[in-house]
Amino acid sequence: MLSLKQREGFTLIELMIVVAIIGILAAVAIPNFIRYQLRTRAGEGRINLAAIRTAEEAYLAEFGRYVPFVSTPAAAGVGLGSVKKPWVACPIPVVPASPGHCIIGWQPDGPTYYNYVAATDATATSFVATCESDIDAELTINYWGFERSNAAGIVTAASGNPGCPVGSVLDMTANPPVPANNIVGPCAFDFGSTVF
Repeated sequence: MLSLKQREGFTLIELMIVVAIIGILAAVAIPNFIRYQLRTRAGEGRINLAAIRTAEEAYLAEFGRYVPFVSTPAAAGVGLGSVKKPWVACPIPVVPASPGHCIIGWQPDGPTYYNYVAATDATATSFVATCESDIDAELTINYWGFERSNAAGIVTAASGNPGCPVGSVLDMTANPPVPANNIVGPCAFDFGSTVF
């Protein structure tokens, strides 16, 4: 017969300590994981705006003008949330009546969290591209933008997105952040972009 001293196992106190440690680790790890996911989603907007910038510059080099396009895949302010939205495929061949993003040769590989829009000035020599989403579904819209000035160094295009007006794109590498031209950045009036 075994004595009480020879029995092996965990006491209730030991088990409670382990559960408390696991709870503390989870309380720290889960918010960091969620923030990481949101940064990844926000990265979609920055990367696609950079791709739009490249496509617009290539089109300008060949045809001498930028091309505007309406908010796609949904109208501005519509369909914002933490679910990706599908895009309608560009027609082949691309014709003058095709959407502007098809004319410049840009379309994402699949559904996106963001709506994208590009606007030009009257002479199509400056443009503004923006995107919007509510990537964490908490009703703070996340805006990113890009502004390309004309030869005189002035952005004369009106933003196609009221949440990211001209002059509101920030250079986050500066301390403190300052308005920027010719780089992709969060919009100054958007407090959601800089959180992630």
